[in-house]
Amino acid sequence: MGAGASASAAKALTPEEQERIAALHAMDPELQKQLAFKAMTDVLATSVASALAAAAVLDTWTQPAYAIPVPNAGTFYWLAETVGKVPLVGSKLAGEITNVVDALAVSMKDAALTVARDARTKACYDAIIADLQPAENMVELCAKPGGAFADALVKTADAALAKSMEPVVKAVMEKHTLTATWQTGIAAYNGAASKIPGCEPMDFDLDKYVLDQILATIGLLVRSNEAATRACVPADASDAVKQVFGGGMRDPDELIMALVLVPKGDPRQFVVEAPKLPTKDARGPIKTTGGLAIVLKDGETTCAGGMNYAFLGVGQPTDDDAVGVAPQFYLDGKFLVAEACGKTLLLDFCYGRYHEGNRVVLANSTKGDKETFAKHRSTEWVLTKEQTLQTCRNSSYVLGIRLDENKPKETAAAE
Repeated sequence: MGAGASASAAKALTPEEQERIAALHAMDPELQKQLAFKAMTDVLATSVASALAAAAVLDTWTQPAYAIPVPNAGTFYWLAETVGKVPLVGSKLAGEITNVVDALAVSMKDAALTVARDARTKACYDAIIADLQPAENMVELCAKPGGAFADALVKTADAALAKSMEPVVKAVMEKHTLTATWQTGIAAYNGAASKIPGCEPMDFDLDKYVLDQILATIGLLVRSNEAATRACVPADASDAVKQVFGGGMRDPDELIMALVLVPKGDPRQFVVEAPKLPTKDARGPIKTTGGLAIVLKDGETTCAGGMNYAFLGVGQPTDDDAVGVAPQFYLDGKFLVAEACGKTLLLDFCYGRYHEGNRVVLANSTKGDKETFAKHRSTEWVLTKEQTLQTCRNSSYVLGIRLDENKPKETAAAE
């Protein structure tokens, strides 16, 4: 079966790792918390510096994981295709729309690069880290693998960071060609939309979108740098980082494996058990052919970038608590909807970016249902004849499972 890989038990920590965690727990609780907090802030500071250095290089913004998608690209292309059928003027209008989309992609990279290179950007991050306060779960954050500190930064300080970065982005956008290119695009779109009965003009906050997407890319880079530090502590790391992480903290296998995008045909792809997707009148879990299901990896949603979201995984469903519960999905048009964490959420993936390994989530817009259920977005899915769930906007990607990186991909289909 395609990537219906069985969930394995988490690997035990090494004796050295266990000794470091035990030593932290044996300390006076307040000293323990302060040491863990110092390690956190030191790791975040160095990770931010490395992330911004990478973000100051144009090549970073051309990589699929970090590139900012053209906003509403699906809507632009849909209108270009639709208006192209209008006699006499259709092809000209369609060409104007697609040309603007291409120009926006180029301008977007340069705008992001300009913000990343602005000294005020690093100052904003440094100030946010300086204002952090130790939480009661500091030791637990140190024991977690990967980018737990970066994740905590998003959960606790995303709104404050966005607020501090807003004037930086606004100042850049006031002078940048991206703004003029976008205005040209909006004019072309609304002019073409007027030729299509019932097609509404586009109203979009470009500055907010650019801000959210830049913070997303920098956040991904911070998380990657944090994970690298945890895995192999640099020689010049602070004493607190060396004491907490020592020779490294490797990632254990996940009992709930992450749900991600993979290339179509990849052996890790999620093969749906049922011949049809659940309907609103017959809601149900989405299972692999091996009996595992899409389940929640988070017990509550996180709010960031104008979205409420919760990460998803694949594992054996549980009824114990929110983590591990299999949401009851139903198909609404091309949206896969689920009621989870007290909200109506759609199956989506992070930041609308098509790339291998991008995390799949349940999400909705903080602006409400109109924005959440907007058509021609990455939130739309189709069940293929191979029983995989494929993104409607890009047929190259399907749902898949993130496996142990040390395990050959070829073994996944056989499990």
